[in-house]
Amino acid sequence: MKRASVSGVFVPEGASLKNQKRRVSSEADCTVCRRCQSKPSECQCRRAKRTLRGDLDLRSRSSPSPGVEQGVLYPTVHKGSLGEEELGRERDGSDRAHASMNGQHDILSTYPLDHYVSVIHDLFEQSASSDEQGSVTDIGDLERSFQTLSGGIPGNSCDFLATKGAFRLPPLKLRNQVLRAYVKYVHPLLPVLDLQSVLHQIIVEDERYFSSPLLYQAVMFAGSAFVEHEEIVTAGYPSHKELRRMFYGRAKLLYEFDIEPCAETQIQALLLMANWHNHSDGPKDPQYWFDLAYSTAERVGLHRYLDASTSSHRHRMWWSLWVRDRILSFGFPRPLRIPTDNSKLDIVSLLEHARQPYQPHDPLVLAALGDSASMLSCDSQEKMTVLFAEEVKLAHCMGTIMESLYQESWIPIATDDSSFYSVAPRECIAPVVIDSCKQQLTAWIRDLPGVVRYYPPFLLVPPDPESVETIFLVHQAFLYLLYLTAMSALYRARTPSSPGSGLLKLTSQVTKTIHELKAINLLLFLPGTSVTILGWIVEASLSDLQASERLMREQALNQLLHCEQAAVQLLQTYPAAQKILSMTQHAWSSLFGLESV
Repeated sequence: MKRASVSGVFVPEGASLKNQKRRVSSEADCTVCRRCQSKPSECQCRRAKRTLRGDLDLRSRSSPSPGVEQGVLYPTVHKGSLGEEELGRERDGSDRAHASMNGQHDILSTYPLDHYVSVIHDLFEQSASSDEQGSVTDIGDLERSFQTLSGGIPGNSCDFLATKGAFRLPPLKLRNQVLRAYVKYVHPLLPVLDLQSVLHQIIVEDERYFSSPLLYQAVMFAGSAFVEHEEIVTAGYPSHKELRRMFYGRAKLLYEFDIEPCAETQIQALLLMANWHNHSDGPKDPQYWFDLAYSTAERVGLHRYLDASTSSHRHRMWWSLWVRDRILSFGFPRPLRIPTDNSKLDIVSLLEHARQPYQPHDPLVLAALGDSASMLSCDSQEKMTVLFAEEVKLAHCMGTIMESLYQESWIPIATDDSSFYSVAPRECIAPVVIDSCKQQLTAWIRDLPGVVRYYPPFLLVPPDPESVETIFLVHQAFLYLLYLTAMSALYRARTPSSPGSGLLKLTSQVTKTIHELKAINLLLFLPGTSVTILGWIVEASLSDLQASERLMREQALNQLLHCEQAAVQLLQTYPAAQKILSMTQHAWSSLFGLESV
C-alpha cells in the first residue's frame, strides 16, 4: 500500500483529506518537545511561540521602521562596518526568515524570546541612569520656577518666556555658589543692591516668590563669572561662558518683555547686565545696557531726590552709575553720559554708611554663604565702603582726563558715507592741562588708605582664596590697574610719537601686576573691565615695537606675551578677550613677516 507524506506524517493513500488532517493532528499530539522533552500539553516552548506570534502580528500592523520587516524584528546593522562575507550571511539570514513567513519550514537560529532579553536590559539601564541623575541633581531643583508674575503680562508672553526658561531657578547648590561669588567679587565695587534685603528674600524666604525675576536673573548672571570652575562642571555646565550666557539670556528676555514695573529695580538689573563683555553680540554691549540704565535714572530723576546728608542704597546706585560711566568712557572711548557738574552729592557722604549701626544677617544667610559670610561682617562692610569711595574718586580723575584729552566729534565710517558720534583726541593739549590731571592721579595714589592700597603678594606662600584679605587683594589690584592705565593715557597724550621710558615703566607695572595675580590663581576674579585694560597695554606695546632702542622693543615683546597669556585665561569667562588675542596674533605675524624679509 502506498503512503503519502503530509507534513512529515505518513497516511494511507485512499484516506480522505479530512481524515488525513485528523490523523496528522493526533499523531502530532503524541510527539515530545525536542527542547524541554515534555508533552505538548505541558510544553512551555509552544506557549512562548504563541505569545511571540501575537507580538509579531501586532508589530506587522504598525508602521514599518528600520530593522522591522513583515512583523519580524531584525537587528540594525551598519553596512559600512561589515565585510562582504558578513553581508552575505546577513542576506541569507533575511531570506530564511522571509521563507519561514511564507510557509517554508526553516528553523530560525534564535529562540523565540531572545529579543526580550535586550528589552529587559534596557529597562534596567534606564533605572540605573535615573538613580545616577538623581544623586547629582535633585529632581525638585529641576522644577523650581518663579510663582509671582506681574498680572500685566499677556498669557502668550508668559508661555514663551516659560518655554525659554526665563522663570527657571537654578539648583540650590549652584545658587548658593553664585551668591557667594556675588558677595565677594561683585558687590564691593558695584554696590547697587540693598544686599541684606535681597539675601533675606532669596535664602530665608521662598525665592519662588522673589519680588523681581529680572533682578534675580541679573544677580545670577553677574555672580556666575566668579564661581569656581569645578562647581560649574559639577552643575552640568562646560564653562563659565555657557553658564553666564544662560543667565544673561534669561535676564535679557525678561527685560525686553518689560515685566518689571519698578524703575529702580530696572536700573539695578541693567547695571549688572552691563557686565556682559561679548564683542560678537552686536550693539548690546556694556555701553548699550548702561545707556538704558542711565536713561531710566534720568527719567525718574534719581539724582534729584537724594539727600546729601544721608546715605542709602539709592546713593550707592547713583554713584555706581557715575563710576560705570567713567570707566566705560575711558575704555572704549566714548563721550561721557553724566556731566561732571550733574553730581550734587559729596563723595564724603559715602563714608556715612559705614558709621551706621550694623544690622546682623539671618543665621540661614550666613550658613548658605559659608566662608563668604565673612564679607558681611561690620569690619568688612566698612572696608567695602572705603573701597567704593576711593573707586568713585578715581573715576572722577578718569572723567577729568577724558574731558581734557578728548573732544566730542562725528567719526566717519570708511565703508560708507555715514558717521557715528564718538570722541576724537584733541589736537593741541596744553602741558599745564596734562600736569593738572597727573597731579590729581598722584594725589589719589598718595592719599590712598591702607585697606585699599595694593601690595604685591608673597608668591612663595599661596594665599587662602576664601580669606577676606585675598578677596580685597583682587579689588585693590583692580583699582591699581585702573590707576596705571589712566596715568599711561597721560604719558601717551604728552608725546604721542615717542612716549618715552615713563610709559614703558607704567605698562611694565601693569603686566607685572597681572603676572602676580596669575601666579596665585586670582586673575580670573578680576572684573570684565580688565579686558579693556589689556587692550590699552597691547596698543602701547605695539607702538613701542617701532622704537629705535633695542631694550624698549624687547620689553614691548615681553609685555605682548604676558597680555596674550592673560587674555587666554580671561577668555574662559569673557568672550571679549578674543579681541586681545587677535591683536597679539596680528602683531606676531607682522613681526615675523618683517624679520623674514
